[in-house]
Amino acid sequence: TTEIYTLSLHDALPISPADILYAYAQEKSVYLHTAEGDWTASFTLAELEARLAPHGFFRAHRGYLVNLAHVKEIIPWTRSSFSLRMKDGSEVPLSKHRVAELKELLGW
Repeated sequence: TTEIYTLSLHDALPISPADILYAYAQEKSVYLHTAEGDWTASFTLAELEARLAPHGFFRAHRGYLVNLAHVKEIIPWTRSSFSLRMKDGSEVPLSKHRVAELKELLGW
């Protein structure tokens, strides 16, 4: 199994891809959002995308990588603007340039 290691104050903690709802970039760091909280990742978003794509992750936005297994619904804001609501209630932006690819992946 592929585990992603986080950076913590004392050691590196392994997190299973199935436990990651999404990853996001903020202020030169990348964070993993899980049900237990947010963890600092030891990879760039591009590196995470390469490692996690086989596990059902999708680059929803320049700064977000989502686990499609944790997407609850797609929320339209305008005709070409969408967000993804995750199963924990959080929302992730969906780039208008990624909508067609996501629709194809999900078959709708």
